[in-house]
Amino acid sequence: MNNWTLRLGFLTILFLSSCATQQDLVDLQRQLQTTRGELATVRKQMTEAKTLVEGQIRASDSEQKESLSRLSQQMSAVLSTIEAQQKAIASLNSFVSERLSTVDAKSEERLRKLEERIIQQEKGYLGSQGNLGTRLGELAAEVKIVQGKLEENNNLLAEQGARLDEMSQQAVRSGSRMEAAEGNLRSIREVQASYGEKLQLLEGQLANMLKSWEGWHKQADLALRQVEGLGKRLEAAEVELRAFKESYERWISSASLAGTKEKEAGRVATSPPPMGKETPTLGEGVASASPLGGDEIYRSAYADYSRGAYELAISGFRDYLAKYPKGSLGANSQYWLGECYYSQKKFKEAIAEFDAVTKSYPKSAKAPGALLKKGYCYLALGDAARAKSTLMEVFEKYPKTREAALAEDQLGKMK
Repeated sequence: MNNWTLRLGFLTILFLSSCATQQDLVDLQRQLQTTRGELATVRKQMTEAKTLVEGQIRASDSEQKESLSRLSQQMSAVLSTIEAQQKAIASLNSFVSERLSTVDAKSEERLRKLEERIIQQEKGYLGSQGNLGTRLGELAAEVKIVQGKLEENNNLLAEQGARLDEMSQQAVRSGSRMEAAEGNLRSIREVQASYGEKLQLLEGQLANMLKSWEGWHKQADLALRQVEGLGKRLEAAEVELRAFKESYERWISSASLAGTKEKEAGRVATSPPPMGKETPTLGEGVASASPLGGDEIYRSAYADYSRGAYELAISGFRDYLAKYPKGSLGANSQYWLGECYYSQKKFKEAIAEFDAVTKSYPKSAKAPGALLKKGYCYLALGDAARAKSTLMEVFEKYPKTREAALAEDQLGKMK
């Protein structure tokens, strides 16, 4: 009985479950019918057993009667249970039948709706079949295009692969070349390092040579200044010698004249007067003034120039030129006027004085120097064109002079 009770409870749980389908209900109905049949058989057997027990109770003694009575009561209880189960099964069977009818109605409704949806989908399918065919054609064309591009890409990949192989081979060859180049580079660096050491040694020697050259340059400047001083002294000596020579010539001339007169008077001159103390005479190019007085003016002006008193020197040289315009020291006085202005860096005034030398005394010994210094003045003023033309004029007019050599040297520096 317990097995039938468990089976009945299971069937009830399965029926009441929300997951029960139509097939589950059909199976449940079949099982209920089977269970009803089995319960009927059991009830029949229990009824026969109860009848047999009641007969035995009547034929047995008192003890057996009690046992059989208890058994009869148990069997009655079992029969009651079977009847209750049969009622429950009957009720359940009717409920299942109703459920099946409801499920059948719902299933038919669902089937109808499903058929309608299938019909609509078939119509939509038929309607879109044409578009699908067109789209399939387009897709086929696109597939062909993609296949063509894939073939091109495959060809490109093949070419790139070949290029990569070639580049790898070149890389191997380049690696060998790089190794050789690195070896050459190491050799070059070693040579460069040795040259660097030699260069440092040469730089040291050059520094020593520069120091020596600076010393020689200072010595050369000192020697040049000494030479310039000697040149000025030599010019002063030349001036004095020229003045002495002129004085001597005038003295000889006057002595000859006096000798002639003395012979007539019976007297003879014994000796020439000392320099600077001869008797003034009127000579050629001298205007009613003693030549010796002109020499003193010149020597005084030149002395002022030599000690840097340029304004006094300018005044003295101009005094000489004013008193002795045709004197033998006129060219010198005019030249040293230019030198006074040149030493004061008054280059425009110096140009005017040097120009007066070349115009008034073109054949004098001071003409080449005046033209050279005129070129130097233009150079100092920044007028390279006039400086160049003036120096070229020195070189052309006085080609074999010291001034021409100096002009050529300066022209070489200007290139």
